Amino acid sequence: MDWDAVKDVIRGPAALQMPPFNDDLSLNVEELKKVIRRLYDAGFRRRKGFLICPSGTGEFMSLTLDEHVQMVKAGVEATDGELPVVAGMATARLHEAIEMAQALKDAGATAVMVPPPFYYMLDEDSFFNWYQRLTSAVEIGVMIYDQTWRNLGTGVSLRMMERLSALPNMVSLKYGNWVTYTDLLLALQRFSKRFSFIDVSLAMTSTISHIHGAQGYIAGPGTVWPEFELHRWELMEAGKYV
Repeated sequence: MDWDAVKDVIRGPAALQMPPFNDDLSLNVEELKKVIRRLYDAGFRRRKGFLICPSGTGEFMSLTLDEHVQMVKAGVEATDGELPVVAGMATARLHEAIEMAQALKDAGATAVMVPPPFYYMLDEDSFFNWYQRLTSAVEIGVMIYDQTWRNLGTGVSLRMMERLSALPNMVSLKYGNWVTYTDLLLALQRFSKRFSFIDVSLAMTSTISHIHGAQGYIAGPGTVWPEFELHRWELMEAGKYV
């Protein structure tokens, strides 16, 4: 697998896809496809945006594996496979994480977004071993959703990035916010060529992140106003930061 090619397409504004439900709480796949097709028709394309589908914003913690798969397939089908799909997933069980990642790859996901195991406070070795075992068991790109700002345990420190860089299919870090601003700049200076950094500050530091090598950012309004995010991205890519 060409992991540099995978890393290269995780680029641009990230449109967060939240699952729409029917009255009986079943997943409304057709409505989801309409929302995603709206992005595609507005101009979201490879290297000019991507989907996080499902995303951490929404109910991805309560979806079944089958519902995860349905959401990924909806993203692939609604864009004719032209828009990368990063599938959000989370669990505290390693074997379940491996099973989920494999299923989402088979459904067409470009990569999976995996936060650290929740509830348990991990030391650095446990944190690294979790991702080492996961990435060695599946052949799909992995994005870490760093949540240092939640103060729930070990996050992705600069030292951890050094260790993670040894994992070939660790392709992306969803990282950076007002709490870790200084570390963000240092991380980008040292590792922006190794990982696709996706700024997670909801645009507060996305411009300075792009200046220092980030490949994208979480686009809060992107799903409902894709034209705005695409224009903003074009300005950033042209270096028109002011």
